[in-house]
Amino acid sequence: MFFSSGFVIGLLILSFFLIGKRTSCSYLPNDRVIKNINTKKIIYAEFSDTMTTSDSILIKKVISSGRVNFSKSKTRLDSCNYYHIENKIDGKKYMVLVNNCDEYVLVDKFRKLN
Repeated sequence: MFFSSGFVIGLLILSFFLIGKRTSCSYLPNDRVIKNINTKKIIYAEFSDTMTTSDSILIKKVISSGRVNFSKSKTRLDSCNYYHIENKIDGKKYMVLVNNCDEYVLVDKFRKLN
């Protein structure tokens, strides 16, 4: 009885302080990688000639809500980790390969899978 009432009061106080703030809990490896990539500047090296605004928006959508395929990624590199990210948008499956460096993210490949 005493434990549950204290627990409920603690939850109410915690929710009061966190309402309206942009807080998130990224415990899973996929969430941590996506959050880390989304905080950095994205560079489109190979695509700069043919890149349109809609392509860059689509790539950001694929990255921001995608799933990292860790079996195809190289995460133990010294300089920049290499991630294979897949996502399905509007019934079409896309794949992005990115190099996640300390200060920027370099998009290596982007293509539609089906």
